Amino acid sequence: MNLILLFRILLKNRYLILAGGLIMGLTIYFLTRNQSKVYDTSTVIYTGIATGFNIESGSNQRYDLFGTNAKFDNLINLIKSRETQEEAVIRLLAVHLIADETGQDRFDHLHELIPDSLRPILVDVYSVEKTVTNIRRYASLGESNEIYQLLHSDHDFYGIEKIASTSIKRIQNSDLISL
Repeated sequence: MNLILLFRILLKNRYLILAGGLIMGLTIYFLTRNQSKVYDTSTVIYTGIATGFNIESGSNQRYDLFGTNAKFDNLINLIKSRETQEEAVIRLLAVHLIADETGQDRFDHLHELIPDSLRPILVDVYSVEKTVTNIRRYASLGESNEIYQLLHSDHDFYGIEKIASTSIKRIQNSDLISL
C-alpha cells in the first residue's frame, strides 16, 4: 500500500472516521459528567530513620528503638506544625503569583482572590524569597487584609486549614511515611 492509496481510503471514509470520534467523545462526556471533581492523592516517603541507612552508613551501627520512634515522632510533628503548613501555603502562593505575573502559567482564580492593585506590593518576579517575605509581611499587618483572610480561610490551595487536614502516619515499623 502506498501513501496515495492510504490518503484515498482516508478521504473516502472521512465522515465515518469523524462520526466515530464524535460518538466516542460524546459517550465519554455523558459517562463521566457526574463524577466527583475532588480527588484524593497520597505519597510515600522513604526516610531512612528506622534502618539508619544513609550516605555515611557503616556496618557497625547500633539501632535504638526508642531513639528511632522519637525521630519519627519529631518528623511527624514537624510536618503537622502550624509553621510548616503556613510556610508551604505561602510558598505555593508566591510561586503561583510569580508564574501568573510572568505569563508562565495562568491562574485565573488568583485574579478573584488577590486584586491587581495589591500585586506590585507582593510580587517580585525575580525572587521567590522576596515574594514570600512580602506576602508574610503583608499578612502580618492585620486580620482585615486579603492575604491574611486567604491564608486563614478554607480555600482549597491557599488555606492553612485545608493543609492541616492532611494525614501523615508511619507505615508499620518501616522507614516509610505516608502523606
